[in-house]
Amino acid sequence: PSPPDALNTGQDISDLLGAILRIDVDNTDGDKSYSVPADNPFVNLEGASPEVWAYGFRNPWRMSFDRKTGDLWVGDVGWEKMEMIYKAQSGGNYGWNTMEGAHCFDPPTGCDSSNLAGPVYAYDHSVGRSITGGHVYRGPRLVRLQGTYIYGDFVNKQVWGLRHQPDGQVENKLLALSPSSIASFGESEEGEVYIVGFDGAIYRLVERDDVESPGNIPAKLSASGLYEDIATRRIAPGIIPYSVNAPFWSDGAQKKRFIALPGTEQIGFSPSGNWTFPARSVLVKSFYLGSQLIETRFMVKRPQGEAWDGYSYMWDGDDATLLTESATRTYLIDGRERTHYFPSRAECLSCHTPQSGYVLGVRTAQLNGPHPYAEATDNQLRTLDHIGLFT
Repeated sequence: PSPPDALNTGQDISDLLGAILRIDVDNTDGDKSYSVPADNPFVNLEGASPEVWAYGFRNPWRMSFDRKTGDLWVGDVGWEKMEMIYKAQSGGNYGWNTMEGAHCFDPPTGCDSSNLAGPVYAYDHSVGRSITGGHVYRGPRLVRLQGTYIYGDFVNKQVWGLRHQPDGQVENKLLALSPSSIASFGESEEGEVYIVGFDGAIYRLVERDDVESPGNIPAKLSASGLYEDIATRRIAPGIIPYSVNAPFWSDGAQKKRFIALPGTEQIGFSPSGNWTFPARSVLVKSFYLGSQLIETRFMVKRPQGEAWDGYSYMWDGDDATLLTESATRTYLIDGRERTHYFPSRAECLSCHTPQSGYVLGVRTAQLNGPHPYAEATDNQLRTLDHIGLFT
């Protein structure tokens, strides 16, 4: 809702909203179909709802008990900045809407956090946009994950593992890329953890033979294979330029676009729907302010499933560096200052969604028009068909 928590229920233990409740469903009390355990923290507090066990949550999306320790882990969806993970305890106040994670929210500065419990871990919206809480792994199959809290993000489909190190520090590690948006996690009787996809499928984790991080991509654009000669900006052979009939407005930046397909793979053509691309297809868009090349973005289709991932490189001299979070940079172009925003990977996936087919510009209506190639100008659909790009 907007404004968020307009009724201030997050900090109000007299109602049941924004709280975790603890009730006894095996016994009744008066006209209630349940009773309240006598050791609930606010049972004897005048004005409090006795069902409340912990409060100050914005929108817990999946919570679970560690079957070994009994700890209650909560994934709490934030508002505009943060996504949080809490280990909730009886009577704990977890801050909303005074705070969003470890940041003041209302008031935006100078809030009193002295009696508030902070998150075990939190990440901002340059990393992910909507947390899905999971389970602490206690299964017999993946030995290296023992004791790891496995959770994910609905928007970017990443699966992470969180655990405490012997020195007390928290380690958060990317484990996998889900083929689908992560609606929930499940746990088997043996303690195996499963991923519930928004596509209706159930997935499980399988240990890789190598130790390379999933979604690995070169840190420098020069190592990506886009250019035959990056100093002269000469595109590598086999990478196909294209243009769109209705380009997206990007604060006056001009763009060049390219398609790269693996090997001799082809695109599935559709006159009015989404085109289908083979795994590891890459769509490239480079941004110019005046004549200065400032950013190159990749959309890369995953090896399995239909999902794509977005990456952004910031140019500096004769090469560009992969960004891990959003950034803003100001340039002097023709005597004027121009500010350009570089989106995070999570922000790329806010628009490139499953509902849109992930790919926004490469479709029939956008490419049914002329494009100036090296030797001649021709209709793009005819050219792509002529070179055998369509199935």
